[in-house]
Amino acid sequence: MTFTASNLRDQIIRATDASDGEYNIDAITEEILAEHGAVDIDSIDSGEFWAIVGKHAADQNTSDTATIDKEALDALRLAAKFVLDHADRIDQHNSLSMDILKMTAPSATYEVAQETQKDSIQQAKDLGAVLTALEAAGIDS
Repeated sequence: MTFTASNLRDQIIRATDASDGEYNIDAITEEILAEHGAVDIDSIDSGEFWAIVGKHAADQNTSDTATIDKEALDALRLAAKFVLDHADRIDQHNSLSMDILKMTAPSATYEVAQETQKDSIQQAKDLGAVLTALEAAGIDS
């Protein structure tokens, strides 16, 4: 079965229905089609996907739009930067731990540890996307 623009649009609807707000589904679909083609949204980096969705929030230019005060924004930026700055050390530690587990643990334990490491890598990517979104909004350090 070929994945179509209609399949993509249906996935976008399901994803945005599960979140607060109203979104211009057609604009989101068009942007994803232009950048990625007709693909499953799970194949798109989650930070990138939600940044595209956020750009097409139906209420983004209204007075009801929530704002974040400067202190909260600074704290968010600092937290994301802190984690990303230490990502290399965390990856080195995880890699060493994985090597030790591979030598000493049953394969099921090793497989669970591998999945945990994959989650850690995805979290670092998502935080990177947060920093990118902040910079794109003109809110960089």
